[in-house]
Amino acid sequence: MNRTAARTLVPFDYGDGDRAPLMWGQNAIWNVLNWLPPGRKASLNQTLVRAVPDTFGRDEVEGVLLALVRQHDSLRTTVDTTGEEPAQVRLGAGALDLWTREAPAAEAGVAGTELAADLRALPFDLARDPGMRAGVVVSDGAPVRLCLALSHFAVDASSLRIVAADLDGLLSGRQLGPRSQQPLERARHEAGPVMQRRQRRALDFWEQCTRETAATWLADLPEAGPADRRWAELRSPALAVAVREIGAEHRLTTATVLQALISLTLAFEHDETDGALRGIVGTRFTPQTAELVGAFNLNAMFRLDLVDEPAPDFFARVRRAGLKALTTCECSQDLLNDVVMKAARERGIEADGYCFFNDVRPVADPPPAAVEGARDAIVDLLHRTEVTVPDRSGDQKGSKFFVYVSAVGDEAVLTLCADRRFVAPDRFLWDLDWVGVAMWRTGSGPEEMRRAFAARQAPSTRSTGSGTEGR
Repeated sequence: MNRTAARTLVPFDYGDGDRAPLMWGQNAIWNVLNWLPPGRKASLNQTLVRAVPDTFGRDEVEGVLLALVRQHDSLRTTVDTTGEEPAQVRLGAGALDLWTREAPAAEAGVAGTELAADLRALPFDLARDPGMRAGVVVSDGAPVRLCLALSHFAVDASSLRIVAADLDGLLSGRQLGPRSQQPLERARHEAGPVMQRRQRRALDFWEQCTRETAATWLADLPEAGPADRRWAELRSPALAVAVREIGAEHRLTTATVLQALISLTLAFEHDETDGALRGIVGTRFTPQTAELVGAFNLNAMFRLDLVDEPAPDFFARVRRAGLKALTTCECSQDLLNDVVMKAARERGIEADGYCFFNDVRPVADPPPAAVEGARDAIVDLLHRTEVTVPDRSGDQKGSKFFVYVSAVGDEAVLTLCADRRFVAPDRFLWDLDWVGVAMWRTGSGPEEMRRAFAARQAPSTRSTGSGTEGR
């Protein structure tokens, strides 16, 4: 803890301790957390900060915390590694850390942000710590801010929205609804016959993709020397318009449109005839899992063969590829990786350099709707695209290209971490912006776009610096 705060414990005792194997999603993030070096163990922790109502005292704040851990088992789950395989353990009784910091009322907001950052910076010992710790900022004896730090093993990005909604409801005095399926129940369901059949279909699909897709999308970079990972961020009003309009015209989500455009741009960059992205998918596909809080993300394979065809036919195949990706993502990630590595090695490929797509928008991706006059309006937006190169460190397990989608609203906001031996991230984002806008404005199919892209790359048609060349 970087700044002064007093630690107390909030005990709970529900008498329902239990254990089960890890869910597939828990096992996936468990592998990532174990891969991270010690100094980055806390880097995936997440936080929430909320103002505390004037009517709340300390007892009410503790009541909110206890209601959350009663509602969501993952917030009081640890991992037992003493057996052959790690197991999740729901604590029937235990205690939550609650850190208290004094601050003047005028500084409550800043103090809450700082306390949340301090709580986030403490790694969770998953063998001992529940998945949530809390802090409260007190002014003149009254709680004014409540802060939560949440382990990524306990709460993925979609879970964070669920916990945030429940926290807001409790602070406004509402009772929580029925409990969703819990991680223990889900793990047992995954071991049952229905999910085992689904897993077999998923593994067969991934094996087929590995045998058919270009080595470019599988192999780690062969060049000797250290990785050269860099970051870049795109902000583009024009791409946002193009993505929404393509989605509306072809009945696609904006996430699916972006996966198609990214696959196209990568294929153009590397002169390949297919594209393959590993998507990060929150697999809450049923009413029973819609409100499940836990590590529930799995990998989905979005794969497209690129052929000479009109845009409507291409986007019809994009729709099918998106649906296929979602229906073949539910499986053990350990078994998936074994299948991929084995099939790749039979082709002489060491598969450990994938291209990832992660939609991290805080709200669900709504169906896009066409906007009258967009085709004229986009002309005025073309020169408002910005690509910046932040000074960031860090990489992602098994990745040479990892793109995050933060927004598709007034502007499209994408952040890319890529190994520059594979693609320069800033240049790629400029090219993606051009491909998306040009494909919508011209209505071109993929091979026509490939020819236009190649012509744009020619020195005689490409200047430097502006990023809007060839439009």
